[in-house]
Amino acid sequence: MERKASSWLSASPITAIGYALNREFTDAVCISYGWKVKGIPTHCACGKTNYMDYSLICKLGGYTSMKHNSLRDSEAEIMRKVCKDVQTEPTLPPINKNEFERKVNTVDNGRLDIYEKLCNCCEKTFFDIRITHLTSLSYSGKSLAEIYQ
Repeated sequence: MERKASSWLSASPITAIGYALNREFTDAVCISYGWKVKGIPTHCACGKTNYMDYSLICKLGGYTSMKHNSLRDSEAEIMRKVCKDVQTEPTLPPINKNEFERKVNTVDNGRLDIYEKLCNCCEKTFFDIRITHLTSLSYSGKSLAEIYQ
């Protein structure tokens, strides 16, 4: 109880008045300390035995998709407060593939995660949400810039 003391983790969360720690926070603490995360299925949707690290890298498994969709929906909800036209998983308009030098989504009927049109502006903006498992062995020894690339 001393000034500038940090004792919030030793306090009991009181669910009845809304002071309970959310699932994302408790999962993040468990992952950080290597503790078992509650509620993880024993087998992944791909059929392999599931464990925390595997659930963070499997593209078919539910955890990565669940985190992705949760982040996408949260971002879209925030955008709806300032933008008139916000959609999730919209179909991209057709583009001329020869106009782009960099890798872009040129698949017919391709989708990104969020579309928004800011106020009365005529420009459409598309967002793609990515979830990255930074502590994956395949990223060890790489800088953040290299991982994001």
